[in-house]
Amino acid sequence: IPNKGELITIVGQSGCGKSTVLKILAGLEPHYPPTSGKVIVFGKPLEKPSAERGLVDQKYSLLPNLTVIDNKETPLIAIKIFEKKIENVSLEEVKKSIDFEINYCAVQVGAFTYKTSITDFAKDYPLLGDKVLMIQNKKFNRFVMRETFEDLDSAIVLQKKCLTEYHSVFDTFIAVYDMHNVRILIYFDVKSNMYKMLRPEDQYKDDELFK
Repeated sequence: IPNKGELITIVGQSGCGKSTVLKILAGLEPHYPPTSGKVIVFGKPLEKPSAERGLVDQKYSLLPNLTVIDNKETPLIAIKIFEKKIENVSLEEVKKSIDFEINYCAVQVGAFTYKTSITDFAKDYPLLGDKVLMIQNKKFNRFVMRETFEDLDSAIVLQKKCLTEYHSVFDTFIAVYDMHNVRILIYFDVKSNMYKMLRPEDQYKDDELFK
C-alpha cells in the first residue's frame, strides 16, 4: 500500500494478475481471500470490503441515469448495509426469525452498477449466465436466479450451490418474502458455516436499491 502522496504502478502482460491483486486489496470475492498468505492493509488484516479502499474498474462502470454524486454514493450505501447485518446466526435461529407465512423465496447472486446485461454478467460468472434473470433498478442491475421457492430449505440448498459450485458473489442472499412483499435477507458464510441476516427495518428504503 503506498504512503501518502505515493503512486504505485503494476505492470505485466495480460492475465498475469494485475486486476486480481487490486480486487484482493479491495476484499472482493471470488478473488479474496487469496489462496495463500495474508493481506495486511494499513497494518491490519483485511477482513471485508471497506470505505477505506476503492476500486475503479477499467470497464465502463457508471450508470447514465444517475448523477455523479449518486454514482459515487452507491457503493458506500452498500457498505453501510453490509455493516447492519446480524452475523453468526444458526439455521435454527434464521428459521425462528421468520415469523410470517412465506410467500416465496428468491436467490440474488449479484447486483452491479457496471454490468448492464446478462452477457456482461456471464463474462465473470459463466456458470450462472443461463440461470439468471436481470432486474433493472435505478442504482443497480440485479441478477436473480430464475427458480424461486415456496419453502426456505430449498432456497438454502440453491444458495449454497451458487456459492460453492457456481462461484457467485460472496454476498449472495436469499430474499424471503411475505404476502406484502416485506422481506428478510439471509446470507451464508461458507467458511464459518453460519448465517447472516438483514432485517426489514435495516434495509435501504429511501430509493429503489432493494425493490
